[in-house]
Amino acid sequence: MKIKCSGCNSINQIDSDILEDDDTEMKCGRCDNMLQISDPLTPGRVLGEFVIKAELYNRKNELDFLAQQSSMTRDVVLKVLKPTANLDETFVNTFLDLNRKLADIHHEGLATIYTIGRESDGIYYSAREQFGVSLKKRLLEDGVMSVNTATNIMIDLIGGLGEAWTRHQLVHYNIKPDNIFVENERGKLVDLGFAGLKSEQEGEKLVGTPQYLPPERIVGLESDIRADFYSLGITFYFMITGELPFSASTTDEIIQKHLQGDYVPAMEENEDVDEGTSLVIDMMLAVNPNNRYLTADELIADLNSIAHGNIPKHAFEHKEAMRRLKIEQGMAEEEQEEEQEEKAATEEKAATEEKAAAEEKAATEEKA
Repeated sequence: MKIKCSGCNSINQIDSDILEDDDTEMKCGRCDNMLQISDPLTPGRVLGEFVIKAELYNRKNELDFLAQQSSMTRDVVLKVLKPTANLDETFVNTFLDLNRKLADIHHEGLATIYTIGRESDGIYYSAREQFGVSLKKRLLEDGVMSVNTATNIMIDLIGGLGEAWTRHQLVHYNIKPDNIFVENERGKLVDLGFAGLKSEQEGEKLVGTPQYLPPERIVGLESDIRADFYSLGITFYFMITGELPFSASTTDEIIQKHLQGDYVPAMEENEDVDEGTSLVIDMMLAVNPNNRYLTADELIADLNSIAHGNIPKHAFEHKEAMRRLKIEQGMAEEEQEEEQEEKAATEEKAATEEKAAAEEKAATEEKA
């Protein structure tokens, strides 16, 4: 393995075959600085042309590091599969294939994948663009966003999802503020498709974070880009209201709320939210995916409309369709009630006539 010395910046090639099990450090070949070698993924470790600077996230199967790409003198995020995770060959190949597909997509709403690689000691990694701060951190520090800022970010994200779906039918599976990075009113999604990859490895049936789960995924149905629209709808709601539309003390309660689809509209949760934006979110959060936006282009068109103060065409038509459906359902219920009342009256009349006939027969027999 290779380690960059923090003292003289030289790259040291270390032969793991000559190391003892209890070796934790080694002297730099150029200066007197001691190199830490107890962990194969410590700051200073070199993977390809990337020098690890600091750990960002530690997940079950992989680690994310802030690293520097030597040839470009730029910071990147390095995603490394853990050598200790005992990942099978199928998982590793799927990880590499997913990163190749992502590297093939170039859109401002997705963090760019620069390269993938494998070290001689069996460590696999991918390097992606380092961009801004997480939406989660931004919201924690600054609070609720303006509708205009949130809408601009949403346009980027929806565009990225649309490109990934059009080119490779990729679905994110776990959209939430942690996986969105923002800077100067622009947004980028990261880790697209990785949650689904992990679920295949671990045999999980329910993939994602409960507060952001689409109903169809909860009940085990196949999902497409409309599932990501739903999760982004919840994120959009949270960005401009500071609240989640579906929240409860237990996961089961949250899941039931997703399936029921009852929540306080965004314009009622925050009076600064206009009706058009609230309607767009309502359409994104439709329980039935067939009632959501069907394509990224439709959703972006509505987002552009509200950004310019215009009526969101698709969301308004959806509202009217839902209103008509409720009226039709109400009329159907009234007709059903009338039919039941008519049937009950008919049955009651028949019973009365039958009783009268029986009484008349009995009286006749008694006279005889």
